[in-house]
Amino acid sequence: VSETLDARDIQLMAERMIKDIAKRGGDNKPTNTDIRFNQKNNEQSLAPLNPVNTRNILDRLLRGFAPKTDAMRNSPVLRVRVVKSFIDLPLAIQEEANKQGSNGSDIKGVFHNNTFYAVADNLYSAHEVEQTFFHEVYGHYGVRQLFGDALNAELNNLWQAIGGIDGMRNLAKQHEIDLALYEKGLGQTNYSQETKNLILMDELLAHIAEIRTPSIKQV
Repeated sequence: VSETLDARDIQLMAERMIKDIAKRGGDNKPTNTDIRFNQKNNEQSLAPLNPVNTRNILDRLLRGFAPKTDAMRNSPVLRVRVVKSFIDLPLAIQEEANKQGSNGSDIKGVFHNNTFYAVADNLYSAHEVEQTFFHEVYGHYGVRQLFGDALNAELNNLWQAIGGIDGMRNLAKQHEIDLALYEKGLGQTNYSQETKNLILMDELLAHIAEIRTPSIKQV
């Protein structure tokens, strides 16, 4: 099942977020890698959602976005899909997760090839679905809408502007974001340091989008 979102609104959100990051950063100065995961500990006291429940929650979010032909004409269309489990994801995603040290049990959502995948077996509440949606859509997709073909160059500029790894960790701490799992996973890959830095910058932006986007009740 697929849905399209208003790319213009998502891009504007990403632009505001990145301007704020760059401003803060100025005060803090001293393989297939374009797969982005949302990895968190599950709310183990609850039963996991099923695909139907997950789809219904996403539909509530999607009703806040009316696809606009003009907005989408020059933008890659975002698809939204629900899968039951990690093994239902495309093989390329599974392989990348394994490469980063994950067996898939902590993968709640993925952004890949302009598609947001929600993994129902790893989602335990409407709140988790909402957070995962905002992380992948307003974060990863929004950043790509904003930067386009200059994505890597702009992420690298932001990385330098915030002060590299120390600045990234400082900003993450300010926003109460824990990227240790991502750092650990990337440490198990043979990616270049530049690629690892770009992925961490991308994840920082996505996590900030996740916590700063209005809740489902406000959409």
